[in-house]
Amino acid sequence: MEEVATPFRIVIPAGTSSFDVRVPKHYLTSDRRFYFKHLHLTPDFYNKQADMLGLDSDPDMNTIINYPLQVKCEYKDLSTFYGPNYKHTTTINTTLDAIERVNDHFENNKPETCYATPFFIDWIDTVQHKTLPPSRYVPKEAMHYYGDIYQANLHGDRLPTSVQAMDDVNNFLPPIGTMTNPTLYEQVRLRLWMGPFTRAVFSSLQPFADDWGFTEDQFGPPYNSQYSIINRTHTWRPVLVAEAPPKRFFTKLNFRMTIGPYNATIINKVNVTSMTKRDWNDNAKVNRYLKVLFQNISNNLNTIFSFGFIEDEKRFYFHLPTSDNLSVTIMCPPDFAIRLGFGQESFIVKGMQAKPQKETMDIADAQTKAMAVVYDTGPIICTLDNISSNTTSGADDQFMAALYPIVPGELCMPDSGKSHAVHLSILRQSTAAFVPITFRLLRIYDNQKSANFNWSNDAYIYGTLSGFCLASQAYKNA
Repeated sequence: MEEVATPFRIVIPAGTSSFDVRVPKHYLTSDRRFYFKHLHLTPDFYNKQADMLGLDSDPDMNTIINYPLQVKCEYKDLSTFYGPNYKHTTTINTTLDAIERVNDHFENNKPETCYATPFFIDWIDTVQHKTLPPSRYVPKEAMHYYGDIYQANLHGDRLPTSVQAMDDVNNFLPPIGTMTNPTLYEQVRLRLWMGPFTRAVFSSLQPFADDWGFTEDQFGPPYNSQYSIINRTHTWRPVLVAEAPPKRFFTKLNFRMTIGPYNATIINKVNVTSMTKRDWNDNAKVNRYLKVLFQNISNNLNTIFSFGFIEDEKRFYFHLPTSDNLSVTIMCPPDFAIRLGFGQESFIVKGMQAKPQKETMDIADAQTKAMAVVYDTGPIICTLDNISSNTTSGADDQFMAALYPIVPGELCMPDSGKSHAVHLSILRQSTAAFVPITFRLLRIYDNQKSANFNWSNDAYIYGTLSGFCLASQAYKNA
């Protein structure tokens, strides 16, 4: 049997140390041993330079890069985050005035770190709302609702300013006490809106139940003599819609409401980036893409933070909120953070400053960086992952090759590794045509301690994994 060869070129992402070589399954026979005939490891500086100069025709540059991203919000005091609770202890007993007081209270007390009020009340006409938004039917039917032609200064802009532009909200005056047709008034319902990931706690179901048209069943059973409703989604939405029209007056004049995040730690759903490798190397495109993505996440959490790029400094940044009651953490893969200049961080928090990210690199600069990183790294050991051996001090897995730094800035194996050939048939439990063989890179430090290879930039490893038949090799050596 002749010697077989599997050439390969593989990207090792920043912050990682292993790579897989896909070997044809039929190569993995019981009498064949495998070794590295050639093996080279280079930093990606030359690849970046070629791309910047428009010289890279590598189809890999069109590969879509996906990074899972999440944002975590941690709250110290849930009950006071959105300000003091609402206490209705006045003699005012008109539903319309009470609604305005509730809406104004939470709008005026929302923290500066939030986009919009976490709670408000509006209304709908259940018949008209099936086919039209409020902006289409309220002004048109103003005579039915208000007994007068529509006047924007009297009937419009009645919701808190921070939510007036939201989809599906009704920004018009509730027609409580102004509708004279009882049949049409039977179509009017109040709605309780809540912000994302929010809990509302009520000291009493009155006046919401009965007087304002809601029912006890909508709130569920009490806990510690209090009632609560929760919006666990990442959007503002009407959590409850009343089942009857509101009464003009109500009798329960002493009630309290507390609004807060529904949990001390809230993490938004996973957002996945989707950019080509070529675009990922372009600062302007990265900035445009991530600015929109993090703005959407920010809106979904009702938390003001932003992402941007300082052109003069060539530096990305996160502007995270300053608050004693809130901390925000960007959760990301280390290679995502590395690209933005934050180092190998999985958690980016307030106070971290990114390093500049240059877009241009001349030949001398690329070579200087490559030389510096490979000679600083020193020798690299390549092992067959998870295959135990004690043939190399400091390496627990099967030794395969040693790589040493050379000019103009790469690490390579000085000679064939045939003397370290190994049997791979143990890894054949697969029905696929190709079997991935996993190798790991180890760095040797000054005290002869070893640890996983770990560059802050991508690396390319390339070479040839060859296999020879023991019987054939014995014949050649005879």
